[in-house]
Amino acid sequence: MLLKNYNSPSNLPIGDPLDPKTMIGPLHTSTSVERYTQRLDSIKKNGGVVLNENSGQIGTLENWEESSGGNWVRPAIAKPVKDDPCWKEEYVPPTSR
Repeated sequence: MLLKNYNSPSNLPIGDPLDPKTMIGPLHTSTSVERYTQRLDSIKKNGGVVLNENSGQIGTLENWEESSGGNWVRPAIAKPVKDDPCWKEEYVPPTSR
């Protein structure tokens, strides 16, 4: 059920974090986006898997001019290997409600 929702962009509305309908808002900084990307790359490099196809950085959102230059990423559901360093390093990106 969770993967189905995460793989369907319409199920997780992206936009203004102050809008109650929004499920995905931007990360705080471009550094946060880099850390997010590096974490997913590291999990895959170490033999883990990112389970949802629809993850990663998002460019400018259609029909919302204010999104230009934002730090947009889609949520990722990952399955790291047992000895992956991510189990010992705290990394907590924003989560959906």
